[in-house]
Amino acid sequence: MRVGIIGAGPAGTICALSLLRGAQARGQAVEVWLFDGKSFSRIGPQGCNMCAGVIPTSLFDYLGRLDRTTLDAIVQRYVAGHYFHASAGGIHVPKEAGATLCTVFRSAGPRGDTPDEAQSFDNLLLKTALDLGAWLVPYHVQSIVLPTGAGAPFLVTTTDGDAHEVDVLVGACGVNSALMTQFEGLGFGYRRPRTYHVAQAELPLRPEFIEETFHGEIKIFSLGMKGIRFGALTPKRHHVTVTVIGRQVTREDLERFLRHPNVLQHFPPGWQIPTHYCHCHPRLPVTAARNPVTDRLLMIGDTNIARYLKGGIESAFFTASLASEMILDGKMSRAELWRGYVRPCHAKYLTDNAWGRLLFLLNDIISLLRPLTRAAFALLHREEQVVDPRDRLHLHSLWHIFTGDAPYRQIALEILSWRALWTTWRMLRAKEDSEMRPFPESGEGESGNR
Repeated sequence: MRVGIIGAGPAGTICALSLLRGAQARGQAVEVWLFDGKSFSRIGPQGCNMCAGVIPTSLFDYLGRLDRTTLDAIVQRYVAGHYFHASAGGIHVPKEAGATLCTVFRSAGPRGDTPDEAQSFDNLLLKTALDLGAWLVPYHVQSIVLPTGAGAPFLVTTTDGDAHEVDVLVGACGVNSALMTQFEGLGFGYRRPRTYHVAQAELPLRPEFIEETFHGEIKIFSLGMKGIRFGALTPKRHHVTVTVIGRQVTREDLERFLRHPNVLQHFPPGWQIPTHYCHCHPRLPVTAARNPVTDRLLMIGDTNIARYLKGGIESAFFTASLASEMILDGKMSRAELWRGYVRPCHAKYLTDNAWGRLLFLLNDIISLLRPLTRAAFALLHREEQVVDPRDRLHLHSLWHIFTGDAPYRQIALEILSWRALWTTWRMLRAKEDSEMRPFPESGEGESGNR
């Protein structure tokens, strides 16, 4: 059996690894062909899958034993926590016990840097799959033809003119790919997820300044700026990744965000936005795809479904692993794929994403109404003083919302539980204000420098 996977980013390479490892364990013969014309050893958007590059280090365990030299090259910085800014102040959200996140580059570096493929996370994923026996077709896909009969192959033609026959086809090209239009035109009813826009930039800063200012924290902003739902500053070694998310954000919105006083305080005094810098404008899925399967064809990663307003690494892992099981089990009819693949994906994400929308809506309301924002930050600063970590329910929930490492439903139910409501009421009624650290007004007091 020959499996063709269109896209060699995280979803495609994890699917390839799962197929090859599963086939070896079962004694099955499987050929895996990865189609991708993008080279992850290039710098800038041409070699990048365009995300902020925050991943759990547990993903390295999945790739197998990695030597220290490889890890040191890949990991830009380890994440020590988050700092959350809103219009009425800010709060440090410490790392949860046992959680380990790091920041990486998806390509060989930002535009303007010297290419260093050793620091490309996606290149590491691809190399691991190739070492295990996958084949790479290093050209863009030009056309896809569905099988003409029950036993006939798919025909995948690449830009070098070659036509490749495969028995099973996996779409892992991501929502930012022009191939989305091709898949929608194949006639089996596929429709890509609806998306938000993201504007992203890599801005160079001195490593010493990044260390002294960020202390390994990712800065999250909900400032009520028109057209910008969220913003973030993610520290790397020599760069800070700037991300803004909204329905139709542009480069102008990104630069407007950078000029906000609460954002500027995390840059050196007198810092100016560079004239030229590495930037990209990816899309972020906010709904599920329609009809992501047909006979012997299935869409994985964010071309199918992802956690609401989160990067696609986690959904790439889940959907790719589940897809490989279906392929190895030989359950490849549309009906079988719908029961064994689509329904489990919907069960994991669809309802949970509805809870996510509720949580983000509540955040939007609180961020826009200053009295509510002040009350929320008063509560969060009181939680900082609590000795028992189990009573830091809202800080705990913020960590999970920012990292996406817990279901939204679980987070919402924790916030709305009787225990949480009782703790909130007790803290807000506390008369120990004189012993509590005052929280800063916007642009005052706490900044990235501690």
